Amino acid sequence: MKGLPLKPFYFLRHGETDWNLEHRAMGSQDIPLNDRGVSQGLNAAELLKNEPITTIVSPPLRRARKTADIAIT
Repeated sequence: MKGLPLKPFYFLRHGETDWNLEHRAMGSQDIPLNDRGVSQGLNAAELLKNEPITTIVSPPLRRARKTADIAIT
């Protein structure tokens, strides 16, 4: 049996929220990104722009989905 194909794996945490600044635990609370979080997503997009990303896995929370959406544009 052949081994699994080696492909790059990128792990990206969601961008900043106001609750991050307040050191509040978000858990499953659907807290949106703040302006800095959006900027962090744009920075990730710049870093990943030449990478052959074919699959994205993200929780359904707005902060995670928005970060992923920004990062792949």
